[in-house]
Amino acid sequence: MITVFIYFNAPPTPPSETAGMKRTDFKAGTKKLFKMLKFWHIAFMFAIPSGVYGSWGSVLDVNLKPFGISQVRDGNQNAFKRCRVLYFTCIGGSILVGGAMPLFFELSCETTYPIGEGVTTGLMTLALNLTGSMFLLLSLIPNIGSIWPNWTLIGCIVITVPMLIAFKADYKRIDVDVDNKPD
Repeated sequence: MITVFIYFNAPPTPPSETAGMKRTDFKAGTKKLFKMLKFWHIAFMFAIPSGVYGSWGSVLDVNLKPFGISQVRDGNQNAFKRCRVLYFTCIGGSILVGGAMPLFFELSCETTYPIGEGVTTGLMTLALNLTGSMFLLLSLIPNIGSIWPNWTLIGCIVITVPMLIAFKADYKRIDVDVDNKPD
């Protein structure tokens, strides 16, 4: 109840050294990000599987139609029994891909410090949306079929695994906080 009456805009002291430091402005930060290879490495590792997975769900009905699974059967209890592997696979994939998103956002902010978090995560989200849009635009190609989205999704996830293994993390923000920490 006390928090209703006493509300501070900010804590009296910043929680860390870097939390109180000034960030690079939007225009300069955006220019730096476009030139920073480590940022693009993270952005591709994030946007390729996440963007394709997010868009893959919207074309799932089209993909499954050749197998006799459609939205009409969705409410049928027998359909759940027949498709439980599909449901659990989709839910598991969603947990893995969705669970990694905040980790990628945090890694990108650590790597690109002192560029503002809003600029960094905004460009990451833009990359995610562009990847998803390109995936959906491919379905406009005439006679492309309906099985390609499944293979594209698998390929996008497989492609990013070596990228993740090859990535060397650079914790600029943590390094500043640790170096300035009182003993």
